[in-house]
Amino acid sequence: MGSRCRPCRGPTEAGARHGSGHGRVVTYGIPVDTGPMAMYYRKDVFKKYGISVPTTWDEYAKAAEKLHKADPEAHIVNLRAIPLSGLAWETGAKWFGTEGDAWHVGVNDDQSRQLAYYLQQLVDKKLVATDQGYSPAWWNGLQSGKVATAIGAVWLNPLIAQNAPKAKGKFAVASQAHRPSDQAHRSVPTIPLSCRLKASSQPLSGVRAASPGRSTR
Repeated sequence: MGSRCRPCRGPTEAGARHGSGHGRVVTYGIPVDTGPMAMYYRKDVFKKYGISVPTTWDEYAKAAEKLHKADPEAHIVNLRAIPLSGLAWETGAKWFGTEGDAWHVGVNDDQSRQLAYYLQQLVDKKLVATDQGYSPAWWNGLQSGKVATAIGAVWLNPLIAQNAPKAKGKFAVASQAHRPSDQAHRSVPTIPLSCRLKASSQPLSGVRAASPGRSTR
């Protein structure tokens, strides 16, 4: 980013957390491999059964119940194809971090337990599919509409297009359902507003927020 962004004016939250520049060197960002997640959904299936795009976990569970009641062979999602770490992060769970000079790893905190309980309820009610993720069975479910949503990162879009070609134009993307709380954590890449991007031949086509109903290619 250094060649495309002018020095930021004033401290930023990221700078406060990760350290600021030394001397005349300015910190523009920290390289991180992230996978901001969203919900891909079959808009035709939602329309057919009168299902509104869910924005909270409770709404997602109710959508799952409505779908499965209308079509006992259909499921809201394939549980084994969801990045659980992303869902856990959204709840506020922290699976790994540092304490002093040592790493701390754990998946048994209260937030993770709440997530596990929520997902177990969907499993017990047979509202989710449990096929192996990224398997022919999962792709077939997405293609036929028997699996109505998929939760994943931006690179899931071309994978769906490649592996479920008959569903072309039938998917839309929306924000991932979350806890009904202002404390929900989101996985969103950001650029400080005080930075000005110079003209570039590489447009930031992927830096935009998805709203319910935005069709995928």
